Amino acid sequence: MIYPYISRRVWATVIDYTIIIFLSVSSIFLLGDRQDDGKYVVFGWRAMAPEAMWFVYFVIAERYFGGTFGHQLLKLKVVATDGSGLFFGQILVRRLCDALEIFPCCGLIAYLLVRSTANNQRLGDLMAKTRVVGRNDPYPYIEFDFEKK
Repeated sequence: MIYPYISRRVWATVIDYTIIIFLSVSSIFLLGDRQDDGKYVVFGWRAMAPEAMWFVYFVIAERYFGGTFGHQLLKLKVVATDGSGLFFGQILVRRLCDALEIFPCCGLIAYLLVRSTANNQRLGDLMAKTRVVGRNDPYPYIEFDFEKK
């Protein structure tokens, strides 16, 4: 089986999460209050800054640009499997699955799923009915077995 773009997808994920971790840690120093012992503490609405950055970086970027900075840099894009445009709910579902397949084991679950599924999809892609393709590649409609009449 051919695994198109698997190394580019891995590097795009590394780039994206490096950026989001850097922004999240930076927000602690920029928005936090320095305590007497030198630690920074973030209270109130400012504590939601990392989540807001995550939402804008991943969900909004994929919805309106077809991919994050890492995807754009490596010439990848996220598309709906039925050929229609992406909608907000698809992207949100796709990205909420990161908590299951990327965070706990540094992406090993996502990697194994991409390697083992017919259309190289991770759990988030399967649930959201999306897939990652090359930016200039044609991408045909994918019909799943359970959709056949």
